[in-house]
Amino acid sequence: MPRKSDIGGGFGKREAVILFTLLAALLAVFTFEDLPLSRAVYDPASGFGLFFAAFGPFGGSLSGAFCTAALFMVYPPRKAMWYRTALFALLLIACSAYAALTPLSLLGIAWWLVFPIAAALMCAAILLASAAAQPLASRALPERRAGLGRAAKIGLCTFASETAAMWLIKWLWGRWRFKAMTPDLSRFTPWYLPRPFARGDAQMSFLSGHSSDAAVLVWLLLLPEFLPIPARLKWVPRAVAYGWTALTMISRVVLGMHFGSDVVCGAALTFGLFALWCRVIKRPAGER
Repeated sequence: MPRKSDIGGGFGKREAVILFTLLAALLAVFTFEDLPLSRAVYDPASGFGLFFAAFGPFGGSLSGAFCTAALFMVYPPRKAMWYRTALFALLLIACSAYAALTPLSLLGIAWWLVFPIAAALMCAAILLASAAAQPLASRALPERRAGLGRAAKIGLCTFASETAAMWLIKWLWGRWRFKAMTPDLSRFTPWYLPRPFARGDAQMSFLSGHSSDAAVLVWLLLLPEFLPIPARLKWVPRAVAYGWTALTMISRVVLGMHFGSDVVCGAALTFGLFALWCRVIKRPAGER
């Protein structure tokens, strides 16, 4: 059972304080050092950067697909509830399509190959999510099954809300990307001065969508809600979630697609929404 000190079964209170204090400190530093940092590390041909450009957000969208499949398994719709089945199917297709199209759109693949490859990857994502969710939902003890349902709701709500909020903020802020300004940096603005509205991708620097999508892996902190993870291994989901998010954040600055403040705010958006949904979506009555 999750500790009572957890914030709704996600972050521990001490962990949340450390995490958001660290993000606030980084944002304070990047408020003054955004431009010098980007100048120092900019490398548009970086293999490290290009890898995470293609696959950094993949964990978040795949998590959304898994959570949708898990909800379908835990709360199977009745025969008459065709609309609920349709909703689950649409959500699963949407999450899987997002997972497939993100890497393909950045790998320079010919347009006529993108859609068949995306369809194949989307089907693979659906099968993978369903195969992972089905045994968890069918064989779990009642309390673990309820925990899976709650964790899936939180994961899907986190992914959906951060995606919507991220695109809205990008459009409203209109900050120029470092790469789009090079070598003339006269259009640079600090993160706290929006220039609404974005007119194309070059003005969608703030905030980082790759960072906010990658940070959806924070959902892995809820694995103990439905999996009997030994205490000595509970650091593993945190290492995966925080490590992948940090590498994705660094890669976006290296490629010149975002400034340091963009990636910090992108990750903070998702972490904040995750903490909110952990509060809103309550544990089953017997576990409170």
